[in-house]
Amino acid sequence: MKTILKSNLVLKDFLNIIENATGLKICLYDFEFFSKKDEKLNLDKESFCHTRTYCMAVKTSKNAHSICIKSERSIKSMLLEKNRPVWNTCHAGLSEIVIPVFIKGKYVCSIHAGQVFLKKIQNSDIDKKADYFEKLGVDRNLIIKTINDVPVISKAHINQSLNLISLLINFIIETGEKLDWQDELNRIKESYNNSDLPDLGNKLDYLIKSVKHIRNIRYKNIIDRIMENLTIRPMENINLTEISKEIGLSRFYISRIFKSETGKSFRDYIVAFRMEKAKRHMKDGSLNLSDVAFKCGYQDQSSFTRSFKKATGVNPGKYRILYSKKQ
Repeated sequence: MKTILKSNLVLKDFLNIIENATGLKICLYDFEFFSKKDEKLNLDKESFCHTRTYCMAVKTSKNAHSICIKSERSIKSMLLEKNRPVWNTCHAGLSEIVIPVFIKGKYVCSIHAGQVFLKKIQNSDIDKKADYFEKLGVDRNLIIKTINDVPVISKAHINQSLNLISLLINFIIETGEKLDWQDELNRIKESYNNSDLPDLGNKLDYLIKSVKHIRNIRYKNIIDRIMENLTIRPMENINLTEISKEIGLSRFYISRIFKSETGKSFRDYIVAFRMEKAKRHMKDGSLNLSDVAFKCGYQDQSSFTRSFKKATGVNPGKYRILYSKKQ
């Protein structure tokens, strides 16, 4: 079954901001067609291949291009083996960071950011590349002309870009199915375009902080909706499946966001929530323990007793006695 990312975010817009800010070229190798089949993502054909003019010059030769393809295929195996971003330098001498993207543990694509030189290329090296590609059938003058257009970007700045892209992609995957943040994206673009940031590091820091700000607001809104849902939902219907249906996000991502924002798993939080409710009900002498168990979402008293003792260290009956002595 194909995994498809459904999002209202125009991803290419934001990738263009990163490209313009850094000089990096960003492309996506879409192994599971998770975005190609989603028109809302608006990723054009150029987003799925290396389009640096120097790269395009290399690809004018079938022999040279076949080496590119072989290298690109080997990267997928490397990503699966290492399960983390990897550095790659192609036979043209261009470097990039390759970021694996996973949806629910399934590897669906990789994002390539770079097609740059890590240090200034010397004239002697240009001649060597021209000689190499001429033997593979590429026009020598075309190589010399296009190789000089390749920017030099440090590993440190590329790693900053990696953090930004990873943050963006993970946020889209986690919340993109239901949350439209095109308005926020437009505000970031407008603010960024009107800013006067002195260098690349400042630009990347600004974009990272902007995306984190949006993410934090959205995550807080999700948690607020969950908490509100807990207060109005019958106790017996409080479970991750029902909450995820109400919020409109998968159980997997609700669980991740909840743990990230509260520091507790959803299950542990619900148990604690029920125990606090049980303690309040046990102050009411007119309720027996079976009534308390039912009001806290338990179908039988024995399950309630086990949960209560595990959470508090004493069984409900003893807790009630201890509480009454304190009054």
